Amino acid sequence: EFPLPKLSQVGRVALIGTPIQVLATIALGVLLGWMLGWPLLQGVWLGSLLALSSTVVVIRSLSQRGYLSSLASRVMIGMLVVQDLCFVPLLLILPQLGRADASTGALVQTMVVGVVFVTVWLVIGRKFLPWGFNLIAHTRSRELFSLTVLAFGLGTGFLAYKLGLSLAFGAFLAGLVLAESEYAHQALHDVSPLRDLFTLLFFASVGLIID
Repeated sequence: EFPLPKLSQVGRVALIGTPIQVLATIALGVLLGWMLGWPLLQGVWLGSLLALSSTVVVIRSLSQRGYLSSLASRVMIGMLVVQDLCFVPLLLILPQLGRADASTGALVQTMVVGVVFVTVWLVIGRKFLPWGFNLIAHTRSRELFSLTVLAFGLGTGFLAYKLGLSLAFGAFLAGLVLAESEYAHQALHDVSPLRDLFTLLFFASVGLIID
């Protein structure tokens, strides 16, 4: 929904303020964990969860109130995008720290694999994705286009998972690549019902596990 070039429009507020906000919230989580007698890693997890806002919920709330075009909303959305980008290293690091056999070498290996995967996939996406979507568009089959978008997202996620990264990390990267395509709006329109359904299932499932 937000291509990377849009970050240049929100200035230093989002690009500098958001990482400070994320780090400060993680520190707060560590402090709360320490006060509750939790291990350090659990405090880091708590802070990381609190540091990231739900882009879907915020945008829907702004849209329903007609505030999406305001300056404050654009800055807010820019901060959400930067939060999503901060989510990338967290997706790489936190699962590794939580493993029983975690080590510095494994963490470094994961980061290297992640950086290489991102670099290669962004190059492939920018070079070959438009060509592939052009071929699909010429068939004038909306169903085939929607299926291709879905397969691309799930396929990228599964590839990331097989490389020892997370499925969510791969799916997020697929979204970034699709966002820079000229077919981004059509892809977003076609997957919006699925997005809304998964959002509903996500929040319902979270609510059901709360004691």
